[in-house]
Amino acid sequence: MAIKYTRGKKELEYSGIDKVTHAFGSTLEKIKSGAMKAAKAPVRAYKKSNARYQKAQAAKELDDVARGFGTVEKYIELNPSYASRAKRLREKAGR
Repeated sequence: MAIKYTRGKKELEYSGIDKVTHAFGSTLEKIKSGAMKAAKAPVRAYKKSNARYQKAQAAKELDDVARGFGTVEKYIELNPSYASRAKRLREKAGR
């Protein structure tokens, strides 16, 4: 590796075996990052589908409670401890 000075600036210039290893390392890093992106793609897809599933499950539970007791508010009157859960489910279901 050679260091060149140009008007007070220090520039790094690869030469000889350093030039070869630098090029090989750069190429290897590009290949590795591409493979990591491909490996993480199913995980990202799973997170999206899991979020949709959780949203549907929250909506389903709210619908089930409403079907059984008329409305969720009526059930909360009977069981006040369900209020916090109902609030979280509404946020998750987007209601």
